[in-house]
Amino acid sequence: MKFCIQCGQDVAATTREIKSPQIGEYQFTALARAVKCQKCALEIVDGPSVERFELLVAQRLIESGIRTGAVIRYVRKILALRANELSELLDVKPETVSRWENDKVAPDRILLTVLGGLIADQLSHRSETLDRLRALSAPQKLEPSIHLD
Repeated sequence: MKFCIQCGQDVAATTREIKSPQIGEYQFTALARAVKCQKCALEIVDGPSVERFELLVAQRLIESGIRTGAVIRYVRKILALRANELSELLDVKPETVSRWENDKVAPDRILLTVLGGLIADQLSHRSETLDRLRALSAPQKLEPSIHLD
């Protein structure tokens, strides 16, 4: 973007501090790329930087081993999964996801491992973990022949 979407004047590259929402007792900050209008001072933060920041926050939370409902809810939303979709992928009842997110039941380490894999895949622009979970949710007829190339 070379011109301000608000006033049409030139913009300059800059950095701006961005903050995560409050996730339980945690809030994270980072510097992100942005552009700033030299006339009206409108600042627009680079979208991919914000997306990467959100994934890195989710990764840090999962890797820390924090198993609160706020963390599980944040990570699920960053992964763009609805609660019922997550329950289907993990083969648990939707009520189980609700209990995790509302701190009624502590999630186990396996959930954190799966969420961590989903985050790592997104950070690497892959989908292997999600593809495996989806395949396990709807098994296919197996072709018994293997081709070695």
